[in-house]
Amino acid sequence: MNKVKLKNIVSYILIPSHLIVLGIAFVLYVKGGYSFEEFTTLLLIIVPLYATYTTLIIRYLTKDVPPPPPPTTTTTTLNPARTFFTIALPILLTIYFCTIIYLKAYNIGFDSFENFKGLLGVSEVIFGIYVGQFIQSLYDE
Repeated sequence: MNKVKLKNIVSYILIPSHLIVLGIAFVLYVKGGYSFEEFTTLLLIIVPLYATYTTLIIRYLTKDVPPPPPPTTTTTTLNPARTFFTIALPILLTIYFCTIIYLKAYNIGFDSFENFKGLLGVSEVIFGIYVGQFIQSLYDE
C-alpha cells in the first residue's frame, strides 16, 4: 500500500471515530449515565487527543493536492507492519474509549469517577504516544 492510500484510509477511520466516541458519550449523558460535571470532564480529557489527529487530517484533506503522477511512475510501498499498526491502533483506541465510557456510565468496574478519570488519562497518554507517532509521521510532509 502506498502513503496516499494509507492517508485516505486513516482519514476515513479517525474522523468518524472521533464523532462516534463523542456521540456515545453524549447519548450516555442524556440517558443519565453521567452528571453534567462528569460529562464535561470526560470531554475535556478526550477532545484534545482526537482534536490533534483531526487537525492533521483536516489540514491534509483541505490542502490543494497536485494531480496524481503518471502511471509509469512507481510508488513506494510502505512497510506492512507500519500499515497494519497505522490502521489498527486508531480502531483499537476508539473501541477502548467507547468500552470504558460505556462501562463507567453503568458503574461497571469503577468505584468512582475519579478512578475512571485516572484510567482515561493514563490510557490517553499511552495510546496518544503510539497513535500520535504513526499519525504524525504519516501526515507531516
